[in-house]
Amino acid sequence: MIRYFTSRELAERLNIKLAKWKRWSREFLPADPLGGMQSGYARQYSPDDAFNLYLAGHLVAGLKFSIPAARKILKDLDTLLSTLGFRHRIGHGNSGGEGQSAGGLYHVVYISAFDTQDKAARPSVHNNLEFHYIVRSIVAKPDAGQHSSDGLKTETYREAILPEGKRLNRRLYHAETAAMVNLSVLLSHFVSALELPESGYGAMAGSHSSPDR
Repeated sequence: MIRYFTSRELAERLNIKLAKWKRWSREFLPADPLGGMQSGYARQYSPDDAFNLYLAGHLVAGLKFSIPAARKILKDLDTLLSTLGFRHRIGHGNSGGEGQSAGGLYHVVYISAFDTQDKAARPSVHNNLEFHYIVRSIVAKPDAGQHSSDGLKTETYREAILPEGKRLNRRLYHAETAAMVNLSVLLSHFVSALELPESGYGAMAGSHSSPDR
């Protein structure tokens, strides 16, 4: 059974001003079909809608992306979020397939913006931007305290570049700037604040949601 939340409850639990949360809701979610059907109706948010808004708010308020840019990023990352297990699943019996963690301990995304002339651009200047992504999933890291004498440590990670099918390696790795979103930490804060079961998210199953570096 899916639990639903009101705007006020989400704003209080996530420590976001109610007016700001409602503004993000208008900007990033389609109009609520039930909103005009009865007086005093309070919109209900599924966990996935709420996490989308939480991520969108981080992109806008935290990383200073414009509203249109954040909309595009959310659209670009939608399939990725499902594949890595950032979507809430009903029941706890899923195994394998979409919605699982793909073996990552935690997941980060690096976002680079380019204009139509193939030049790096600032995320707030979004007129004709396209976004490219490096998705890094850490699958192994040393235990705390296991460092070499010179402070070096080794991590193992999987890395993917989006959009797929384009030769973006040189372009992305030579970008002067990139915004980093630690998706696993955002999800951990979100799940904890809303008191949702971690077992409802493949990305959190058996993972360290907050990397102790």
